[in-house]
Amino acid sequence: VANASATEGSAVTFTVTRSGASGNAVSVHWNTKADATGTNPAGTDDYTAVTTPTKLDFGAGVKTQTFTVATAADSADEPDETFRVVLSSPGGGAAIGAAEAVGAINDDDDPPTLSIDAPSADEGGDRGRDTLRFTVSLSAASGKQVTVDYAEVAATGENVAASGVDYVALSSGALTFAPGQTSKTIDVTMRGDRIDENNETLTVRLSSPVNASFAGNAASLNGSGTIRDDDDPPSHIELSLSPSSVAESASPNQSIRVTATVKGGSTYARERTVTVTVGDTADSAVSGTDYQPVSSFDVTIAAGAERGSGTFRFTPIADLVQELQGEQVSVNGASGTVNVRPAALTISDKAPVTVAPARAAEGGALEFAVTLPEPAPAGGLTVSYEILAGRGNGGDANYQIATAADFADADGGSIAIAAGARGGVIRIEAVDDAVYESEHYFTVNLTGTGNSDDFPVIVGANSAVGAITDEGDLPVFSFRSPNHAVAEDAGAITLFVDKTGDTLVPATLTWATVEGSAEAGMDFETAGGRLGFAPDDSEKTVSVVVLDDAVSDVGERFSLQLEAVAHAALGQASAAIDIEDNDDALAPELRIVSLDDGAVTEGGAARFALRAERAHEKDLVAELTVAQAGSYLAAGESGARQVTLRAGRLEQAFGVATEDDALDEPDGSVTVTLVSGEGYEVAPSPDDAATVRVLDDDLGESPGVYVSVSRLEIREGGADGRYTVALKTDPGQEVSIELRSGDETAVTVAPATLVFAAGEWSTPQAVTVTAVDDPDEESERVVISHEVSGYPGQQGLAEVAVEVADDDWTARQVNLEVQPATVIEGGHIAVTANLSGPPGAEVIVPIVLTADSAEPGDFRPETGLGIRIGARAIMGRDTVATVVDGDSDNDTFYISLGDLPEGLEAGGSSSIRVTIVDNQTRGVRSATRWWNALDAEARLRALYGNLSAADRNRLLPWVQFGFDLLEDEMRSRVLFEAIDLLGGNHYRSVADWWQSLNCRLRRVAVGDGKVSDSSSPWCADWPQLDAEQRDEAARVGRALLGDSQLPLGGEPEAVEPALSVADARVNEADGAALEFVVSLSEPASEAVSVSYATRDGSATAGEDYDAAQGALRFEPGDTEHTVSVTVLDDAHDEGEETLTLELSAPQGAVLGRAAATGTIVNSDPLPAAWLARFGRTAAEHALDGVSARLEDRREPGWRGSFGGIPLGGGPRGGEPQGGGEEDETGAPEEPESLVR
Repeated sequence: VANASATEGSAVTFTVTRSGASGNAVSVHWNTKADATGTNPAGTDDYTAVTTPTKLDFGAGVKTQTFTVATAADSADEPDETFRVVLSSPGGGAAIGAAEAVGAINDDDDPPTLSIDAPSADEGGDRGRDTLRFTVSLSAASGKQVTVDYAEVAATGENVAASGVDYVALSSGALTFAPGQTSKTIDVTMRGDRIDENNETLTVRLSSPVNASFAGNAASLNGSGTIRDDDDPPSHIELSLSPSSVAESASPNQSIRVTATVKGGSTYARERTVTVTVGDTADSAVSGTDYQPVSSFDVTIAAGAERGSGTFRFTPIADLVQELQGEQVSVNGASGTVNVRPAALTISDKAPVTVAPARAAEGGALEFAVTLPEPAPAGGLTVSYEILAGRGNGGDANYQIATAADFADADGGSIAIAAGARGGVIRIEAVDDAVYESEHYFTVNLTGTGNSDDFPVIVGANSAVGAITDEGDLPVFSFRSPNHAVAEDAGAITLFVDKTGDTLVPATLTWATVEGSAEAGMDFETAGGRLGFAPDDSEKTVSVVVLDDAVSDVGERFSLQLEAVAHAALGQASAAIDIEDNDDALAPELRIVSLDDGAVTEGGAARFALRAERAHEKDLVAELTVAQAGSYLAAGESGARQVTLRAGRLEQAFGVATEDDALDEPDGSVTVTLVSGEGYEVAPSPDDAATVRVLDDDLGESPGVYVSVSRLEIREGGADGRYTVALKTDPGQEVSIELRSGDETAVTVAPATLVFAAGEWSTPQAVTVTAVDDPDEESERVVISHEVSGYPGQQGLAEVAVEVADDDWTARQVNLEVQPATVIEGGHIAVTANLSGPPGAEVIVPIVLTADSAEPGDFRPETGLGIRIGARAIMGRDTVATVVDGDSDNDTFYISLGDLPEGLEAGGSSSIRVTIVDNQTRGVRSATRWWNALDAEARLRALYGNLSAADRNRLLPWVQFGFDLLEDEMRSRVLFEAIDLLGGNHYRSVADWWQSLNCRLRRVAVGDGKVSDSSSPWCADWPQLDAEQRDEAARVGRALLGDSQLPLGGEPEAVEPALSVADARVNEADGAALEFVVSLSEPASEAVSVSYATRDGSATAGEDYDAAQGALRFEPGDTEHTVSVTVLDDAHDEGEETLTLELSAPQGAVLGRAAATGTIVNSDPLPAAWLARFGRTAAEHALDGVSARLEDRREPGWRGSFGGIPLGGGPRGGEPQGGGEEDETGAPEEPESLVR
């Protein structure tokens, strides 16, 4: 039967054709069915379905017959639709050829037309944000998806709304009508104002319709919306003066500002001019006698503005008459028919009110002292002021002028001075912005008082300068990267110095080289100089000459150091430079594996993989050779080739292409061999090569038997597997091939024997392979063998391997493991997916990477990866690389399971939070200095304690390197130890630091692991150490703390008592409080005080607790006080939440433990979301693990549990660091676990 089509409403006629001889009558049945695989299957309302097979007869000699299927007409514009017809049940000895055909119903309806309305709406008052909504409509519902683009039409002119002014600019976009939808809306946000103006219009244009059109087939369609004005006209204009009083004795040409302010709650739509005249015949002051005449002038108020201003120069004329009440000069204005209310200027003959200068840092407050000539009168006195940018002397650089954006109350204000007081304070808040402006200035001008007769403000005595200091916004200058590498023969290395932060001020720095293990004059040339950054400069470069000394040196390093000279702060002030030689002591070992179960049919690609034994820091380019047995490789595939294994990756797959020719030939093979190259070691034989068989599938003249496959995958309860067997030449006799299953309880094969009769040798015969559905949960591998009889020279054939996936086993649980979970940026993280049992077939476990405080660019890959696990394996592994990002923040992200394929389900460990420690944090810098201060043996003992000789020899090469070159897991271990050794880092001497350490940390610090804690001489307090021990402790301690001048200290010095605060914990409830105990290490002879304040953690002040701050006072003899922080109860199940109580500003004591953690234990029901996702058992185990972590004392390392399984590490005080048993730092008795 052949495909057919018709327009909707017409019948589709199908033609059935009979082939071959037509001398007898035959018949066939037909019926319709849905086109389940079609793009647009027709529904049962689109055609008349014939579900019962209907007979179609062919008489003798009839070659073709037809039948029809009726279709239904409709009015909807829709895609063409399809259905299928099926032939069945042939009669009269006929057979069916093409059993199915497609019937197409062609749509004949026109697309709908689009229209847009003309809406209108009030603008919404001052600062309103109301919506003007356009509605776009279809003339009729469509069966297709309809789209149309829209955009605003920018225009100018009378009564035209301005984009971005009268409404928020409309971004271009597109509307999408789903099939059946007839309307969509476009919202424009109007911007309300206070301008009295006409109504205004805006236009939205539709264009580029898809599956629809505009009336008249126009290319576009406009819709006009109206923004209705809702503002009343202004009531009047009011004049004001600053200052409003001038001393009679003031110098000539005093500057007086006149401000014209629009009143009545609205403004004018057009510019308005106010003509100002100074003086009137009715004034008590007479022009020419009491002051020099002033010409009239104009003040302009811009369209939409609330005010405008202008200035005039005023010169008072002194006389010998004392006028205690002063003399008045009227200042009048005129502006058409608008009522302009005048102002008055007083010529004062009394002592003035004065104001003094002030200074404060950004974010602080400047306090200007205002002084009265006499006590304020009954009822008090109001003093008004204004604020002007700069110092007003014309000598300020641009960056020294503070503008309205730099301080609050930019429009000025007033203060009230109480009766009888001689003064008050004008308090101006300085805005803390992110731009460095050096010290910048503004001026406070007093403009008047509530009693100008007795308390005049006089020009010349009414101003003071405010200075805002800006040290907090100093731009930060850093080397772009803290670590660099340069080849010894490179000649020179250039580094970038970057500026972070906005600045208006030029900055100056100096830089210089600093020796390390690399020596000046031998490994590099001493260099240095000045760097000048203009405000717009963002980077500079410095270069150092590197010397090739022709000596093989490993680990040579020097650094560059920045120093700030002017208007600069330092961030990454040092940059380490490693000089590389040609040796790589720990090159990773590579091997080659086959991914194709040993065979591929010609024309396919033989798949291989390059694998590394561990993660590596750089890309590796592996050198390979490709060879073959036979002649199957595609052109260009044989010979040498390279495969790149990217940094941090453990495997790279690649393929070798074969050609499918028509030549009958023996089976061949492809062999890939790994050869020596740069940066890696070749695994010993046989892992240095892998071979894949290439199976020939051609029939020809060479004798032989062809089996179409070498491997099948089937599933219990699923579809059968099939392959074919064919003879390549005519054997001249009957040939039989017996088939045997290697395990008939798992796999059956049919038929048991293939028989090729004489003369019928050329037709391939099919073999059916069926999986036995047994009750066990095991997947099986069964081999089918073939034994040939009757084919000269041929007895055995290639076997077929059958992989049977079991259908009885329960879903395999997947649990994630990452190592390390805390990594220093630039390091790698091993991600392992562990299954509870083999999957039966190869699976890909999707891993999703989600940024928390980190950004996607802080790790690679940025979104996720897939971990491949073989059919019989129970784990797979891949790596995630972290990136040195240049900032100084620690970052976090999550490694989680994605949407798992069928047969897998998430276990208890499905998402793990990873912390990226910035490589320039205090802890990292201290870890680097401490590690470099220890020799190799001390490093080994510091991390692992006492080791067996075998373990020592195996691990010693790993600790030979500097901190930056350590394996990631070992770097994390060193970092945590260094952080514990740092403690509070408030040490006045080496002895002070030593006394802060417990026995274990003292031993770790100097690398002592030969004896147990109880008998180690390094557990002694500082006074008991001998001179040699003190020297060693001082060397290590000064390196760790980064202070080469830290004094030894010791027993003669009087030690101040130390203040410490302990952690607190409370269940969430009404009236509950966290009780933090603050204690002194010993009673003080004098009073001691300390400030405290809470800081948010995961708990938020005002929601989870009441913020607290204050000061504690310890009287002589006191040793303990308590700080209570009230907890707020809620109904949210949110897990345990934490806050921090911090001590600061001690007086009479030093800080010991300066911060403590307060834990609020949740008392609300287990969240439904956890129960729904993980089930009650996993959710409760998760809470158990968090609780155990938070309840444990904060000592080196950490502890916790998940589902009853202990997690974490770090011994409690007094536990041994090394020895026979595994300690809780994660250091095992068998340290091979350090190797990924």
